[in-house]
Amino acid sequence: MFKDKNNDIVIISSIDWNTQRQVIHELSEQLSKDKKNRVLFIENTGVRSLSFKKDFNRILNRLKFWFGSTKGFTKKKNNITIYTPLFFPFFIYSKVSLWINSIIITNLVMYWLKFNNYKYPIVISFLSTPLAQSLIKNINPRSIIFYCIDNMSESSESANKLKNWENEFFKNSDLVMCTSKEILHNAEKLNKNSFYAPSGVDFEKFEKTFLDQSTKKPHDLPKKGKIIGFIGGLRKILNKDLIYRLCDEIDDATLVLIGPTFDDFRLEKRKNLVILGSKNHNEIPLYVKYFDVGIIPYLKNKFTDSIYPTKINEYLAMGKPVISSNIKEVENFNLDHKNIIKISENNDDFIKNIKQTIQTSSDIDKNLFIETAKKNSWNNRFKLISSGLEKHLEIKNKSEEDWPLYIKSYTNRFRNKFVKNFSILIFIFFSIFYSPMFPYLEKKLYTYKSIENLNFDGLVIFSGHGSSDYDNFDYRLRYIDASFYLKKFPDLNIFIYGRSKILKDSEIIKSLLIKNDGIREDKIFTIESKMKNTFENVRFTRQILLEKEINNVLFLTAPIHSKRVEMILEKNVKDINFVMGKTTEAYYDKFSWGMSYKKIKAVSYEYLAIIYNSFRGWL
Repeated sequence: MFKDKNNDIVIISSIDWNTQRQVIHELSEQLSKDKKNRVLFIENTGVRSLSFKKDFNRILNRLKFWFGSTKGFTKKKNNITIYTPLFFPFFIYSKVSLWINSIIITNLVMYWLKFNNYKYPIVISFLSTPLAQSLIKNINPRSIIFYCIDNMSESSESANKLKNWENEFFKNSDLVMCTSKEILHNAEKLNKNSFYAPSGVDFEKFEKTFLDQSTKKPHDLPKKGKIIGFIGGLRKILNKDLIYRLCDEIDDATLVLIGPTFDDFRLEKRKNLVILGSKNHNEIPLYVKYFDVGIIPYLKNKFTDSIYPTKINEYLAMGKPVISSNIKEVENFNLDHKNIIKISENNDDFIKNIKQTIQTSSDIDKNLFIETAKKNSWNNRFKLISSGLEKHLEIKNKSEEDWPLYIKSYTNRFRNKFVKNFSILIFIFFSIFYSPMFPYLEKKLYTYKSIENLNFDGLVIFSGHGSSDYDNFDYRLRYIDASFYLKKFPDLNIFIYGRSKILKDSEIIKSLLIKNDGIREDKIFTIESKMKNTFENVRFTRQILLEKEINNVLFLTAPIHSKRVEMILEKNVKDINFVMGKTTEAYYDKFSWGMSYKKIKAVSYEYLAIIYNSFRGWL
């Protein structure tokens, strides 16, 4: 296929190897046979983020294949190696996700190429995603071929982000091959070095089954009646309304659908609707042999208008008439093949065409269908592709001796960068969890004032702060603090605000003070209104204190919370004297190295809260 022999080729696929057979499989196997080329086939890394609900089975299958391989690499026959990458499948267009996946995938691929002595590979990519382009850039190939088989950016809402990347890849590729004329039209606007290379059919395989008179109808096909058949993926591009109407209005025939299910696609049950699921491609000719008509019931949109349905030639190879919706590429097929396909403008037209075809089946010219498929065989397609490659592709003349130097330089740079970044991460980790940095920052949040020679007429307790957990036991410490100060100031009016979930902190503290310290119930006021933040808590508490004519207040809260409370009080409360009390906890003079994750989280939260409160003008 390429002029020179013994090429090393990297194929970046838009599907997995074990999915239904498509152009990618045919090309990979043809290249592996051609002049002893070696092929690395990289399975799909996607054009959209995965959804656990929709893609759960795909995720399980990917993990299954990965663990059954050698770090994702599996040797196949005919010089093909399959790489099944594990990667972060979410937010795939974000820079962070791209960085993570590039590290995971690119470096494994580069080390594999080095280990297997690949030399200046040619890259054929079916993907134009940022991850694919990053991988290609690092491979530094002799030539870049973009084989565009679908209008990927129109395949889903989440894939729309691909458009700009796709256009960029059209421009930067050395050659663009397109399976549809619609894609070719778009590609030529950005890269004149583009040509038409549609899918083909394994004609010999289908011809062998067609000529074999000893075949028997598969047991899972209907025993009687006409069969309206479809082969291909069951996904959202299928016209559900048309499928239901076919079943309801042609009830003397059975609609048989053969293929894997994608996109969580579901169909309602019908008595004459049979869904057989995936079949090995070697079995497909036998099933099609017993169809009375083959259909392409696609919705018409920007995505489907760019699809060249491989199944057209597979139906025709078995001498079957084909009915299709009016997607653009089927219309183009008809222009090239004397209107051999019956194209339907709407659902009514589709049903009418099927009825007419079934009724006039004896008049069908099977030889015309078969000859058309033969012209579109993979053998002829690869001659077309080879001619296109020779005409359009200029293989960059790079010395094979330079490739080992490049790959060695790349792997050395990666190793050095990895060691450097890993060292930085280790330093940051130890600085955060095992150095005195966070204990020092925590102490800066502690504040209190001496109560020597001071008199108070009120005690305010804010409980529930100082822990990153919603359910925390801070109320026990605030009770101990209150009990300590009430021994010095027994006549204080007490105002308690606390968190609540199953039990209310304020009520627990109140009951402990009454039971254990003998405080009268009428001296304790619980603040039940729940505010959004500390600023609102302070403002609401101020109103209550003014109503009770409380002027001098001793304030108790968690040490880590005390700085923020004091700053809010100083800014917003001028008519009441507040003094922040020192709690009974041994925090103030204790010095430590390192801190737990929960405490780091609480300290970080406090500093962020101070910044936020400052931004809002509350302190």
